[in-house]
Amino acid sequence: MKHGMVLLLVTLLSVGCEKYCTEELFLGHLVEIPLDLSKYSINEASYIYVINAGTSDTMFEPLTHFLLHKQVRESNFLTDYGSSGHYESSLNGRKLFFSYAGVLMDSMTNIAIKKSKEKISDECHKDDPNIQIDELSFTHDGVVKGKGDVVVLGR
Repeated sequence: MKHGMVLLLVTLLSVGCEKYCTEELFLGHLVEIPLDLSKYSINEASYIYVINAGTSDTMFEPLTHFLLHKQVRESNFLTDYGSSGHYESSLNGRKLFFSYAGVLMDSMTNIAIKKSKEKISDECHKDDPNIQIDELSFTHDGVVKGKGDVVVLGR
């Protein structure tokens, strides 16, 4: 009986120490550029449009298309979207011009975003995308900015 209890205890302890892996996909880090829209009401900010210019194409899209949650909130973050792969950025090399009521209000130029696969030791997610942001820079108001810098959208 004593040996049975020891065997049961050792079995329970070894099972309890195993790492439990879920099927959740770990994507990694997102591009998040803090965007201060305090010069606009939430209603006004909903009508800001972005001219998204590249070397071969230009698109005219609502600001909400670029926001992390696809809607104007008290805290807003610009993010890249619809990239062709996990490590590509739809904003890399682009220029964004912000327009309100048909008037050009502000811009972000020289956008550089580089991503790669982060090396992690977690066996559960070693084959997941594990995106890390290696470079994030852009020019706003004549100043080169990067990770964590807030863009105060002018009026």
